[in-house]
Order: sequence, then structure tokens, then C-alpha cells
Amino acid sequence: MKRTASLLVLGAVFGCAVDNRFSNVEEGAPFPGYADGAGGGDTGSGGDTASGGGASTGGSSSTGGGSSSGGNANTGGIANTGGNANTGGNPSGGNSGTGASGSVEETIFDGSGVAIADGSNDAGIRGFFFVLEDSVSDGVPKDDPYLTYSDLDVSDGGDVEPSTFDGATAPCVSGTIAWVTAWDGNVCIDGDADYPCLYDDIWGGGIGLTLNEVTPNNPGAWDATAAGVSGVEFSTIGTSDAVLRVFVIDTSGEQFCRVVNNVSSTVQVDWSDFQHNCWQPDSVELDPTQIEQITWQFASSTEQANSVNSFCVTSLGVY
Repeated sequence: MKRTASLLVLGAVFGCAVDNRFSNVEEGAPFPGYADGAGGGDTGSGGDTASGGGASTGGSSSTGGGSSSGGNANTGGIANTGGNANTGGNPSGGNSGTGASGSVEETIFDGSGVAIADGSNDAGIRGFFFVLEDSVSDGVPKDDPYLTYSDLDVSDGGDVEPSTFDGATAPCVSGTIAWVTAWDGNVCIDGDADYPCLYDDIWGGGIGLTLNEVTPNNPGAWDATAAGVSGVEFSTIGTSDAVLRVFVIDTSGEQFCRVVNNVSSTVQVDWSDFQHNCWQPDSVELDPTQIEQITWQFASSTEQANSVNSFCVTSLGVY
């Protein structure tokens, strides 16, 4: 896919979360495969400042509850941009999510389907998986004569662009994570005025999941504290040489992340272990009452493009 060149340089690799859904359904219409009258939440993404607050240590999550079997992929309404581009440095930056001490108290997603239905779990999570690509902006493919962007295709969703999980049976993607270049598509130089690295344009791609969404293009805040949830456990499979990060994105678009050491692994992360802009972390803390999305993003590198092979999110649980 082709894209837009920007000269914003912030010295680090991105992970902008662009939601490639909402191409056919009119704004305000319900998603196919999702229960009518399922609530929703009115808080949209946007704004630039994260609301601090300490990470929740949870009460006790409710046990049991059937894991979601998915439902049909939404076909969308208006394009939804999920979060801001990561302005990061070295794609290997950020602490690794090596696990936490919690035990999963409820499985939210078991690997089947591409949606989590309202009422399917006691944590109150309801939303949709979506494809992340730096090649898309507001649901429209970028077009630039010089730049090559990341391109991920849904494993069983056909070749429609932008890629969506419409008709897919599981959140799985394969493709290429582009390498970060200068405006002319050639080697970039960090800090150089003439040939800066376009981290804000070429940041990678992956898979995202909204945690409280019913109305198209209107994801709301999921309150982990009220749900008694202090962290997440997830499993992913696939192969890639690109660095994989897991992100929690709040309703202000602020991003908190951890590096995932192995693409095929099971990882636990407490909310308190997510770092704001983990490629260049600061002291801003995640407010677990304002979580909008969780995403799994492969970071672009200035050294080479990297393939992504059969990357899938196979489970998600909370504790």
C-alpha cells in the first residue's frame, strides 16, 4: 500500500493504531453479528494527555463466564483511527512483558471469532478485533510515490484493501512490516534535517481489539478497576523478526506498552507494568478506568523490512 510522507522526527519507532474497519455500514448502525441494544459507551478516542492514576491492583475478578466465540466481523461505518503514532527510537526499546504473578480468573477470548459479544464475560469486555497498518489513515489507503508501507492481509479474509476481519473466523494476519526510510524511500538518518527517518509514517502494523464498543466508530472506556481486573494474559502464535509490542491505549490516545520477547508465547502483564511510550518511557501512569484498546503491534525498523507469518491472537484472559 502507498502512503503519506511526513517529516516529523521524534527519534523513535512508532506503532500507530489505525482501525481498518467501517467501510460499508452507515454511521450509527449496529455491527452485523453483534447483539442489538448492547449498550456501548460514549467516550471516543482523541485528546493528547493521558489521565494518570496508579495502576489498579484489582479486587477479585469474577470467575467462570463463557469465553466469547466471536461472532461475525464488523463491516464498519466510518473509518476509525485507534490511537496516535508511536514516536519512538530503537524498535527494541521497552521493557519485556515476561509475566506477572496473577492467575487467569476469566477467559475473555478463546481464539475463535473476531468479536467479543456483550454479556459473554463478567469483566464487561465487548468489542471487535481490527487490523493495524501504517498504510491506512482514517480507513483510506495512503498514497505516496516514494514510500513503501507495511501491508498485512487477513489470513482467511481475502485481498480486500484496506484489510479487515470481515468474514474472518479468527484474528490472524500475514504480510510485511516495512522498513523506515527518509521521504525519498531511501536510507534515513536520525536527526538529519534533509533525510530524517519517517517514524510517524512508517511504524508497522498488527492486530487490535476494542474493549467497550457497540456503535461503529465510537469505542468507549472500559473500567478495569470497576471490573476488579489488575492485568491481562494473552497468547499469540506466528513468526516474525520484527519486534512485537503489546499496547494498552486509553481514551485520550495515550499508549502504554511492553515488549513481547517471543511472538509465539503466553504472556501476563499487570496494568502497573505497562510503560507510557515504552520505547522512550516517562513517568505517566496508566489509568485503568479509561482503557479503550489493547493492540499487538510489530514495529518497523530502519535496517530492513520484516515478514509476518500467520500471526494470530489465540487467547485473552483477565485476572
